[in-house]
Amino acid sequence: MDSSTKSSLWLEICRSREDWDEFLEICGREFVHSSLAQRYLPELVKRKQLMPEYFRYIYEKLYSDERAILSILKTDRGEDGKNLANAKIIIGWIFRCNFTTRPVDTSKMFEIYSKGTEILLKRDQWVVEHIHEPIKKAADNMGLLPIFPGRIAVRSEYKKTKIMTDYTHEAAFLMMKELETRNGSTKRGYLLYWVIIDTLSGARKLMSSWGLTEVAHLHYDFKPGLKCCENPTVKEEKDVSCHFVFVQRSMASSLRSYFQQRSSL
Repeated sequence: MDSSTKSSLWLEICRSREDWDEFLEICGREFVHSSLAQRYLPELVKRKQLMPEYFRYIYEKLYSDERAILSILKTDRGEDGKNLANAKIIIGWIFRCNFTTRPVDTSKMFEIYSKGTEILLKRDQWVVEHIHEPIKKAADNMGLLPIFPGRIAVRSEYKKTKIMTDYTHEAAFLMMKELETRNGSTKRGYLLYWVIIDTLSGARKLMSSWGLTEVAHLHYDFKPGLKCCENPTVKEEKDVSCHFVFVQRSMASSLRSYFQQRSSL
């Protein structure tokens, strides 16, 4: 096992569809109250039904067949300290390293929540056009391979712990080792970038504490009345249109020119 062990916790690269399914189940449950869901899916009952299907959809569209690397932190103990019959995933980090996409049937998503699905898919396309494509262009011009941490999901019972901050760097290091194994020796370096929409949770400060620098502050104004998170009247994520792009500090000055500082539909 390619793992890093610390007491009853260990990191490893996901190798099985079963682990992927467990992680996607966590995503479908834990993202119901995320910034993504609050902004684009106002009907709580329907979004509880849609989110699991949405994550199955993006797995098939973006991640399956080793187009992404999933680092997972597992434990073999329950909250009561007793050994579990089967180890469970506490948190997972998805890193996209292959940006090819596949067509996926979305009919079930539209059956569950038609308007919400339409809004989500349009938003995803906006992110491709305004963030992923400029980064890909920059990476190509610099002779680098882009890597995007597409999702981080934590079981709810561990969200108030420091699990994410304690293990993210180690998870990224494990991902890089896996990428080198898959790609073999390459003279091309990597361009790691993050997209943040959790504007009211302190995520921007967290990025800065990890040594990352903001290179773009973009706005997706998909409906009237949305505001910048820096507007002092903003109280909830559903009222915000901001998306932030962070990269390693050494890359920041070279990348800023690839973004317009404000974008809309």
